[in-house]
Amino acid sequence: MERAKTLIRTLLGEHFVRDVKIDADTNFDGERIFRITVVYDEAMGSLRPQDISAVTEKLWELMSSEEDKAFPVTSFVSSADAEEYRAA
Repeated sequence: MERAKTLIRTLLGEHFVRDVKIDADTNFDGERIFRITVVYDEAMGSLRPQDISAVTEKLWELMSSEEDKAFPVTSFVSSADAEEYRAA
């Protein structure tokens, strides 16, 4: 999973990404998935749609080529929202 974290940080920028969390899970059909949460620093700007698309596309390419294949389900959360969520 380190490769996926490195890919995300490379595509979005090391300074922009605060955290990347990846959890193995199963979807409603019983298929393996990876729940990927990207926490970004909104003080550095907002996510552009083309950046989200690029991350999703490249993650899919990476995950489908890995021996441990699973579909990536990706969420993008601002650091302020992530802190609020943890406090609740």
